[in-house]
Amino acid sequence: MTVTYTARVANARFGGFSQLLLLWRGSIYKLLYREVLAFLLLYVGLSVTYRFVLSEAQKRYFEKLAIYCDNYANLIPVSFVLGFYVTLVVNRWWNQYTCMPLPDPLMCAISGTVHGHDERGRLYRRTLMRYASLSAVLILRSVSTAVFKRFPTIDHVVEAGFMTREERKKYENLNSSYNKYWIPCVWFSNLAAQARKEGRIRDNSALKLLMEELNGFRGKCGMLFHYDWISVPLVYTQVVTIAVYSFFLACLIGRQFLDPTRGYRGHDLDLCVPVFTLLQFFFYVGWLKVRGRAWGREAVSVEKRRETRGNWLPLLGPHSCTGASSHPSAPMRCMMTSRCSRRIGTGMLPMPVPPTRLPHSFCSTSPPSRVPLSISRESLMGMGPPKGVGKLEPCLGLDWPPVQARWQSLSFPPKHQTLC
Repeated sequence: MTVTYTARVANARFGGFSQLLLLWRGSIYKLLYREVLAFLLLYVGLSVTYRFVLSEAQKRYFEKLAIYCDNYANLIPVSFVLGFYVTLVVNRWWNQYTCMPLPDPLMCAISGTVHGHDERGRLYRRTLMRYASLSAVLILRSVSTAVFKRFPTIDHVVEAGFMTREERKKYENLNSSYNKYWIPCVWFSNLAAQARKEGRIRDNSALKLLMEELNGFRGKCGMLFHYDWISVPLVYTQVVTIAVYSFFLACLIGRQFLDPTRGYRGHDLDLCVPVFTLLQFFFYVGWLKVRGRAWGREAVSVEKRRETRGNWLPLLGPHSCTGASSHPSAPMRCMMTSRCSRRIGTGMLPMPVPPTRLPHSFCSTSPPSRVPLSISRESLMGMGPPKGVGKLEPCLGLDWPPVQARWQSLSFPPKHQTLC
């Protein structure tokens, strides 16, 4: 588990580092206490058997076996194999983190290249960003348990507002045995080309910049897919696991304290607890457990939940929320009913885990004929889609029926305010 402890050691003072050694959450003690107890119980059991159960002839044979195991256990290259493997796994884990498809660069590119202060311009920017967010959600569902619990089915993705029903039909009509996260990127490209034809994107250089950002975003999604698809070779894992556990199985016998009166070399003391063997067990098995922990559910759940809640959900704000004030620092307010007046000052829900149904979206509170988040002002007010939409209607979500009269009282941001 990733635990942030920088604030605890921000100031260098005497005994300050000891606070880190006593932490339990995410610590080596929490990770290894079961294995250490099992190893210690086996060691004590063999020691008691050697001292009080075996006969003299059996003790002599056990002593020869212990010396043999102690001499040849060091032939197992535990340090080399484990160091190589952990380096490979940690680099792979960090590369996966750097491949997280963060929407901020693409969002800035859309804001700077897709122009228009009217509703149609806003609709272009919202839909482009929604397609990028949809691609990220689709790939994260396949690599993160936390995101999959948040969006277990495509119905939940539609419910959250990342995809309309018409888009879901097109998505499901394409049969593929692999993840189809790239389909929203194709929709993004087609919509960007349409915006270039209409003059929303003013020149080819701006379109090129937008497509480069999209390619970078899609490349990160693709790398996450490949990391999830192609694992570390099984032979590597088997070699390291067998090396570590066989080494400590040999240590259970070879590190026993033998009778000092027999005069064996290196057995002058008779202690009960093998202190340095336990430290060695902490180091080696701890690294081996770190290898597995880097890909565990607990290691990524908090981070993926934070990424999902803090980066993609706020993108729904321009679709489903409106500014209560024209001042840019004013908090956004849900434009649902009075029951749903939850403030989203920083774009993040004030709850630890995103709910299955988003209370701040049209899709969560509207009647069965739900309205997509990318609906236009004219359609919302019952005036029909704007002129000249044509074949772009399914793409922008303008083919939906007008909403009931209870939606007509909703307020909208002024036309000069650009929402991205």
